[in-house]
Amino acid sequence: MKLFEILLPSTDWEEDCPAWQIVLRHKHDTFRAYLTEVAGGHTMLPEVEGEWWSDASGKTVSDTSIPYRVATTHIVWRLVVKKAFELFPDEETIMCAEIGTATIEARPQVSDK
Repeated sequence: MKLFEILLPSTDWEEDCPAWQIVLRHKHDTFRAYLTEVAGGHTMLPEVEGEWWSDASGKTVSDTSIPYRVATTHIVWRLVVKKAFELFPDEETIMCAEIGTATIEARPQVSDK
């Protein structure tokens, strides 16, 4: 099993519009439910800020994102990325990373002796 991370937008150009924030929150709720359904769970990290150079606009662009970490297989991960693009159709790119190998460790049995 591998540990992956995906960054999804936490704001939009219309961030001052309360109705848009409700739509954005619903998209994240739907995404989290999907992660639990297909991958068995996820870890949502605190909001992060980032910036990058945009060749299209010739400017530095900044935004805020919500990172999600998911321990799963490559096959399921492709489904996760596909769902992210479906829920956030205005995104031209989505930052994803394969962090490394993931294990889920069981608590060792302790003897009463």
